[in-house]
Order: sequence, then C-alpha cells, then structure tokens
Amino acid sequence: MSRDEFDLLLEKYLLGNCTPAEEQRVLRWYHQLISQSEVYLSDTEKQAIEERIWSSIKQDLHPASTEAKEIKFTPRFPVLLRVAAAVLLLLLGGVMMYTFFWNQAPTQMSAGGLSVPDTYLKYSNTGKSQEDFLLADSSVVRLQPGSSLYYPDSFKDSLREVYLEGNAFFSIHHDAAKPFFVHTVNGLLTRVLGTSFSINQDVATHTTVVRVATGRVGVYEEKSRKSKMLLPPGSIVVTPNQKVEFNAKSKRFVTSLVEDPRPLDDRTADKNAALNFTGDRPLWQVLEALSKVYGVNITAESEAVANCPFTGDIRNYDLYEQLSVICQALNDSYEINGTSIVVKGSGCE
Repeated sequence: MSRDEFDLLLEKYLLGNCTPAEEQRVLRWYHQLISQSEVYLSDTEKQAIEERIWSSIKQDLHPASTEAKEIKFTPRFPVLLRVAAAVLLLLLGGVMMYTFFWNQAPTQMSAGGLSVPDTYLKYSNTGKSQEDFLLADSSVVRLQPGSSLYYPDSFKDSLREVYLEGNAFFSIHHDAAKPFFVHTVNGLLTRVLGTSFSINQDVATHTTVVRVATGRVGVYEEKSRKSKMLLPPGSIVVTPNQKVEFNAKSKRFVTSLVEDPRPLDDRTADKNAALNFTGDRPLWQVLEALSKVYGVNITAESEAVANCPFTGDIRNYDLYEQLSVICQALNDSYEINGTSIVVKGSGCE
C-alpha cells in the first residue's frame, strides 16, 4: 500500500466511510501499534499530523459552500464518536505512517544521531576490550569499547547495510551481488564488495577516518547517494594501505597513507625474497619491488636518483624503516605526498 492510499483510508475512517473490512484493517494496525511500536515522533511531526487530521474533521463538520455539489454518504459513526476517533488517531497516525511503511525505509533516531531502520537490531560493546561480532553473511565486525553496531537479522535485499556508532574493523564476506554499506554518525557512507577496513569516528571534531587493509572501498557523503548500487560522482576510492579522512563540518576529504603500511601478502616479503637485493640494483628496481609488495606508488624524483645502485636485505623492516635504510645508504630522503612516496636526492656518480 502506498502512502497516498494509506492517507485515503485514514480519511475514510474519520468520515465513517470505511467498509467493515477496512475498519478491521485500521483496528488491527491500532492494536499492533499499542503492543509493538517504539517509534519517536517529534513535536513538529505531531503538529503536522494534528493539522492534517483536524483539517479533515472541520471539512466533515462544516461542509463547503451549499452551492457545491452535495456528496451524500451514511456515516458509520456519530459525529462525536468520529471526533474522538480523530483525537486518538492524532497520536497514532504518524506512528502508523512511519512504522508500517517498511517498503518506504522506516527509520528511528538512535542516541548517536543515526537514522536507523526500525527493524534493525543493536549490539554494543560495553566491555573494556575489543569484541568480534559475526553478521548473518559471515562478515566479522571487530567493535572497539563503547561502540555500537546496528544490523539486520538477515540480509534479504540486493545490498547489505549496517550502521556504526564509534570505531570498528570490518572483515567483509565477498558477495559481488550484494554490496556492503556502512553508515556513520558524521554522514559518511562506505561501500565495499569484500574487503577488510577500519572506521574511526570522532564526534567532537566531526571527523571520520577509513583505513583499508585489503580490497577497495568507495566513500562519499550520505546525502550525495543517488543509487544504491553505483558510486556517485566525487566518491573517493581507497585501496590497501591508504586512508581517507572526512570532516563533516568542512565537507573536506583528505587521502593519505596509513600509519603502518602492511604487505598485501605477508608471504611475499618472506618466501619470495622480493626485498633481498644482492649486488648493485638500480634504485628504480628497488622502489618498484616495494610498490608491488605494499600496493603503494613509490618513485624516484629524477632519473639521476632512480639509477643509483643499492644492495641490501630489507625484508625484516616495515615500509618506512625500509625507506630510511635505502635513503641513508644513498644519502637521499623521502617524502609522502598524499598516497604516494617520492625519493629525493642529488643523484650519484
């Protein structure tokens, strides 16, 4: 049933024009609301509903000009009883419209300011250490202390959506037919197919940071969402070892590298000896190997720097330590520019 059809049925009920079956339908909704509904209505919403219902009552009690075409009907209720019913529906009408239109994505406001479907469940980490929570699709959410996750009992639609208050690390089960979305308090929407990433929110500074460990994610403002399946223009695509920070107040996205880049495959550095350079190897080859291991764009500033020879085993260091060892050996330096790294120097003879 559409919202217009629902409005029409309420108006018929107020006028006493409902069939017995329609009356029973309204009464069933009423009893369900009494026993189940926890939806909150603001004063503004209540006022709008009140004005609409009393407008219908006034039209019923004071018909338009007698010159207008008369519409005859036999009221099912006396006028006073209809007025009493209208007053009752004043408090319940808005709840009906929000609670029972599940096809219109009914929502309720959570404590953190998220607009969450009223059918969703809530899990909160009230402990002092992180907790793993398993979703119905086998995805795992590692919630930090003080964080909450809103989730459905099962993902029945063509997409998977959850809502996050606080901080969490996600390991998402791959399902190309059902993209996964994370809604956050600061208005950032994160879209993935199957990957692992973390989301950290700071309500005080209006910032949300998304760090990607594996796979790719797209992030954008909630309000810019046009399609549930496609990324809107202006979306930021974040790849492994990258992060994006979104400030909800300034509407600004800033992309950079994570604090501790990890190899895309931990076995690469150890078993394939990709970062053990014997003999003199030109720096461009060393940087190319590093780029492949970490999925990060690492280049030399000039051809003179790129051709400098390097020898050494740097497998047992992390990325920034590896770069420091290389630069110390060649008397160079490196600079992080957004999601890229540039090695700078005067070259070598």
